[in-house]
Amino acid sequence: MTLGENIARLRAEKRLSQGDLAELLDVSRQSISKWETDASVPELDKLLRLAEIFGVTLDELVKGEAEKVAEEKQAEPQIIAYSTNENLHDKGKGNRIGGIVFLVLGMLVTVGLGLYGGGLIGLIFGMPFYVCAVICFVSRGRRTWLWCSWALYFCVDSYLRYGTGLNWRVVFQTFRWTAQMNYMRLFVGWCQFLVLALMIAMTLCAYRGYVAKRAEWGKIGFGWVVLIVLRVLPVWYERSIWEKHGMEAYMELLGQAGWGLLDNLLEYLRFGIFCYLVIRMLGMLRLKNLEKSE
Repeated sequence: MTLGENIARLRAEKRLSQGDLAELLDVSRQSISKWETDASVPELDKLLRLAEIFGVTLDELVKGEAEKVAEEKQAEPQIIAYSTNENLHDKGKGNRIGGIVFLVLGMLVTVGLGLYGGGLIGLIFGMPFYVCAVICFVSRGRRTWLWCSWALYFCVDSYLRYGTGLNWRVVFQTFRWTAQMNYMRLFVGWCQFLVLALMIAMTLCAYRGYVAKRAEWGKIGFGWVVLIVLRVLPVWYERSIWEKHGMEAYMELLGQAGWGLLDNLLEYLRFGIFCYLVIRMLGMLRLKNLEKSE
């Protein structure tokens, strides 16, 4: 048997789809398909990971010593190795356990702070734990850590915006900041900005193996237009209020809770669209590279 046939056989024995195996190896599904059809050969580090995942030696993977593999299968339980050394089913179980832990922590925070500062304070500080609990319960074990990280960021960022009036945009005023404006507020704004940049980088890293199925540059272009419109419209509306009704009406608009909430939601939506578009564009480039290599 060829190497590709061995990979396909062992994958089927482990009841893994090409997508599942691609995720374990942090490669695209198209790469798995090419390996199994002998259109390309995995690199050495990928061969070692394949052998670990399938529970065979490198020799058995390459040469296809089926009888020895069958004997080992009878002697040992089937184990699917992850990069985190967790079983596929254990990962889902771990998510449920994590959800229960977050739920309990949220209840403890809500009750504890509620007794001292009121029910609303407890609920506000317990909300990040509840959001993470929901994510753990509904996710299928894929990038749960990423969604929980984003949920925590949005909860903390929203609290800072409404509780202190701080947001990352103050970084654009760094060179005009004065001592009367409180340098601690500028420091917190920079912390928010750096954490946001880190979150975007983590998201792009988490999808670094994504390969698009087909070219969709038209949809991506439309997405960038939508992103620009969502950024320009709020600015245009605020400027029109300033020009038509003056400074007082403009400051009143900024002080309205409804407008502040809408502006924040639009900002979060823009971040989501931006990450999605960048991931799709990188996926298109990887698809183009694969087509060239063929």
